[in-house]
Amino acid sequence: MDDLEQSTAALLEELDVLRARVAMLEQGEGLQESQRIAALSRDVGVALVQDMPLQQSLQQCAQAFVHHLDAAFARIWTLNIDAQVLELQASAGLYTHLDGAHSRVPVGSLKIGLIAAERLPHLTNTVIGDPRVSEQEWAKREGMVAFAGYPLLIEEKVVGVMALFARKPLTPTVLDAMASVANVIALGIDHKRVEDEREHLLLEEQQARDQAEAALQVRNIFLSAISHDLKTPLTAIKGTVQIWQRRAMRAQALDISQLLKGLDLIESATRNMTVMIDDVLDLAQLQSGQQLELSISQLDVVALVQQVAAALQATTTRHRIRVEAAVPHVLIPGDVVRLDRVMANLLSNAIKYSPQGGTITVTVSQEGCEDKSGGCAVVEVSDQGLGIPAADLPHIFDQFRRATNVTGRILGMGIGLANCLQIVRQHGGTISVTSLEGSGTTFLVRLPCNG
Repeated sequence: MDDLEQSTAALLEELDVLRARVAMLEQGEGLQESQRIAALSRDVGVALVQDMPLQQSLQQCAQAFVHHLDAAFARIWTLNIDAQVLELQASAGLYTHLDGAHSRVPVGSLKIGLIAAERLPHLTNTVIGDPRVSEQEWAKREGMVAFAGYPLLIEEKVVGVMALFARKPLTPTVLDAMASVANVIALGIDHKRVEDEREHLLLEEQQARDQAEAALQVRNIFLSAISHDLKTPLTAIKGTVQIWQRRAMRAQALDISQLLKGLDLIESATRNMTVMIDDVLDLAQLQSGQQLELSISQLDVVALVQQVAAALQATTTRHRIRVEAAVPHVLIPGDVVRLDRVMANLLSNAIKYSPQGGTITVTVSQEGCEDKSGGCAVVEVSDQGLGIPAADLPHIFDQFRRATNVTGRILGMGIGLANCLQIVRQHGGTISVTSLEGSGTTFLVRLPCNG
């Protein structure tokens, strides 16, 4: 039997005990009083077994005390175990607000907190003069006569406190009935909490299952994309090597220019594979909560961009990569390998997402940057490709996020731009994007010249 079943069984058992006590009262004297207690017991039982939030159930219980016992007002607190504070959940009768001085009562403070601390009820038919009722002027003004406060206990553990004030004495029969009702309410609170905890655990389990399924789907897409992207340069390498193998077997004379062109293709394909592998390695490092380890040295951004552009131009005949440098050199401190990868990612994407071909323009310039006395190196990569939908732009640098207009059409891993963002940020720079779907995309990178 799990906790919820045990809690439900205990609540039903206590309700049966309460019904039996009411039946005994009805057989004796004080029929009217026994009927009121019976009605109180019924309403409290109904409130606690109904499918509703705990606070709503307790409010109905408080209202039942006021209605059936003619209380001036009744309140119920539940215990916040971690804070050891009684939090007001229900208030009916003269006061219905749940804020104010008695909304949060520390255990051991005021008469309510003392009831919780001592685990004993406080009962009096002489409110005026009772040392635990500190609001004597208020009690006189409102004509309060009786007070009854009970700890709500589950196996000697406090789960809350219930209390009421009345303008007439409370009989022993009523007080006995209230003690039984307090047991029922305590079990009701425990039952609701167990039920809520069970629902919370079920929700967490479902969320964990959904996250696992989503992670599995991302992993499958990722593996499919990286498999495809790695096969593409491998196919180019294999094809080029096979051509030269056949020529060598036929003892044909080597065309040096063709050989160099083939070697350039192999080198570019190898570069692409290296970029993808390094992206995956950096992703693993970032997901473990570590920043990338940079190897900083002085480098020329103009030369870096020209080298990357030349390497990637060898991989495509449908695109023209044009480099425009406003100055001959722009020196910055940076990690050559990783900034090379940033440029390679941006240019590779420009090629990939311009399937019809066209011109890709890379401009390099130097400009002053706020709070950077040495200025900034600025690299702008523009294509005439598919563009990025406006709704996707805010998420384009997120890991595993790809534009909706290419998902399912053009394979990709969704990690290159995320890594670019991390590398640029660790260099103290910025990267941004502007795009119009169907008209192309421009990435703008700024890197400080003084580090």
